[in-house]
Amino acid sequence: MSLPSRLYQEKGLTPDAVQNAILPELDQFCETFNRSDFQLVEDKGVGVWRCTDGSKPPLQGLYMFGTVGRGKSMLMQDVFDSIQTPKKRRVHFHSFMEELHTRMHDLTPPKGIDRMHFMASEIAQDCQILCFDEFFITNIADGMMLGRLIDALFHCGVTLCATSNWSIENLFQDGHNRSHLMPFMKSLKASMDIIDLGSGTDYRKQDGAALFKAQHNETFKQLTGVIAEAVPFELGYFTLKSKGIHSKALWTSFEQLCEHALGRAEYLELVSKHNHLLIDEIPELDVHKTEAIMRFIVMVDIAYEAGVPVLLESQHDIDTICTAPDAAFAFERTLSRIYELNQIYTQQQKSA
Repeated sequence: MSLPSRLYQEKGLTPDAVQNAILPELDQFCETFNRSDFQLVEDKGVGVWRCTDGSKPPLQGLYMFGTVGRGKSMLMQDVFDSIQTPKKRRVHFHSFMEELHTRMHDLTPPKGIDRMHFMASEIAQDCQILCFDEFFITNIADGMMLGRLIDALFHCGVTLCATSNWSIENLFQDGHNRSHLMPFMKSLKASMDIIDLGSGTDYRKQDGAALFKAQHNETFKQLTGVIAEAVPFELGYFTLKSKGIHSKALWTSFEQLCEHALGRAEYLELVSKHNHLLIDEIPELDVHKTEAIMRFIVMVDIAYEAGVPVLLESQHDIDTICTAPDAAFAFERTLSRIYELNQIYTQQQKSA
């Protein structure tokens, strides 16, 4: 049986003291899970995972947090690969939240069965361990719904693993009505094994990658083989303006993608249609642009998960462009991801 420590060593990475220090804990987590025998049984009308002796699963969850580029997703993948059950799932947080909203809309639980417990039971049918990448609460409504669902998943014996840039107590920091989420965060903290990866080297930037700042008209032609032409395009219920549109690349402005009321569903559609996103006219991101900044962060998260490079053009220094206090930390994480996406783009061009 492969364990996270062995998978980590096989990568031949530059040694990182913090990562090395937590490997035994990750190994123990996987060994404990893999040693247990589970079965799905019915309890008050919903399916729940229990050990074969009738006891609850020995683990409820694992929560890894730390600043940008600390290898959380890599370590999560090592945990996922070391878990032996086929009833496992790894999903990006934004995709899962969009799925959750769809499930809520379509849900028809039997009479007398709580909606959240029924949804958790449906998830448990196919998933004994659920891994979230980038656990991130952006609004109170999502936070409240997620809190109820996670409690229900724990009731159904589903083991939860998550990565985040925030410690549990700092989720949704300074958010409106955050006090309503405190019981959920208290429960989450009590239920999860918590691992802090700290604030060391950002491995996405260590190769000295620079943000791509060439002219987008040249880039668009290089990627698509055609000259850019400004035409409108549909995204969800919105008609937006492009400067060039093709399956291989969409060239448009920050204002079009981030200053309209777009959400996860539209950004998922966006990255499913285009192999590259070319975004220009990025203004200074100050306190008056907080909502647009948060949309940009969600969009980049979704593009990152899909492996779609995001190429930027701006008259401002991208590294210092965000000055909005409530969004600065989240934007730092996003900037790290943009660096990595630009590395993907550069590698693509070298191998083309």
